[in-house]
Amino acid sequence: MMEDEFYKIDFVFDDGFYRLVITDKETGEKISPYSSSLDSLKEFVEGYLDDIIRKIEDVEHNYGLAFYVCGFNGDAQSDFIKSCAEAEVFVF
Repeated sequence: MMEDEFYKIDFVFDDGFYRLVITDKETGEKISPYSSSLDSLKEFVEGYLDDIIRKIEDVEHNYGLAFYVCGFNGDAQSDFIKSCAEAEVFVF
């Protein structure tokens, strides 16, 4: 578990998958990427934590994580999602 002034980040095993659970200390829980491999998920979170937090903080939109990583480029979003799946991490 990681924690800072605003967020508590934990990994939960549920239905055969590890899920990232981020608790915004002000508003509650958000769940994002998941994987059957805890190590893969932790590595992913370390690399994309800023993007994950930007997604959580954007309460006006319901964009997938790939948007926050790649912007409006649909091909880049598809490539990102595919490369994550190849690393056993599933995002949208």
